[in-house]
Amino acid sequence: STLKPLIDYGPAIEYLKWSTGQTTVDEKITYSGSDQVIGNWDGRYLGTMTVREALYTSRNIPAVKTFREVGPERAKEFLGNLGIESSGLTESEALGGGRVNISPVQMAASYAAFGNNGTYNSPHAITKIVFRDGKTSKSFKPESKKAMSDYTAYMVTDILRDVVSNKRNASATRAIVSGVDIAGKTGTTNYGSDEFEKFNLKSGSVPDTW
Repeated sequence: STLKPLIDYGPAIEYLKWSTGQTTVDEKITYSGSDQVIGNWDGRYLGTMTVREALYTSRNIPAVKTFREVGPERAKEFLGNLGIESSGLTESEALGGGRVNISPVQMAASYAAFGNNGTYNSPHAITKIVFRDGKTSKSFKPESKKAMSDYTAYMVTDILRDVVSNKRNASATRAIVSGVDIAGKTGTTNYGSDEFEKFNLKSGSVPDTW
């Protein structure tokens, strides 16, 4: 689900000029060309809501519907602007699954662009090296580029503030730090069906909750 702002809602605001008040319907649907029903983490469908609410409560159906509106090519372009390579995007990627491989460092760098008025800086750990003589040095400037409009960065960041809030059904209330302005997104990695069988895992078991 941590990909939802990057692959669904960010591109929708950037390319479709959606507002945070754009409405969508959380309802029972299937993946395109499939009879596989898409579910939410709580097994419920909550009906009409804004994309703001859909994102901060991390509903799956609105995310897939948004991806359908955006389209795989625009989603790929938006991800590429954030240093994330992708190909053959499908509706499962709208929820963070499938073929988008991204490390925590890459994820942090892409999210930083939202808080940096839309400017992406490539991940880096070194800004300057001073040699043993104490005089000679070499500086390293990370690559920076405009990844999105400032209004996209502002609106996504503002929604992600609601993720880490006391709003009803907000998904990261445990991450609140009093007096600190925080924006973020939750996400869960899942076991495959073979792993559930191999390790005799309980239903609902997950390897990581971010």
